[in-house]
Amino acid sequence: MAKRPVSRKMSKPMRVFSWALISLVLLGFVVGPLARGALFYQNYRGEAVFVPFVILVGVVMVIAAIVGSRNR
Repeated sequence: MAKRPVSRKMSKPMRVFSWALISLVLLGFVVGPLARGALFYQNYRGEAVFVPFVILVGVVMVIAAIVGSRNR
């Protein structure tokens, strides 16, 4: 009996959910410093990261995941 090849591709809804979840988790990390009034926080290398820019990137990722799921 021949074995069928196993497909490792994720389904489209799962891909969209994954991107949205990753984006929301990243936004969650940024909300803490912003709630304390800090516009910058230090990343793992000790460099300053501008919080509003990270929020903008996260929102764009969520919108891209939602729009990308509707267009396919």
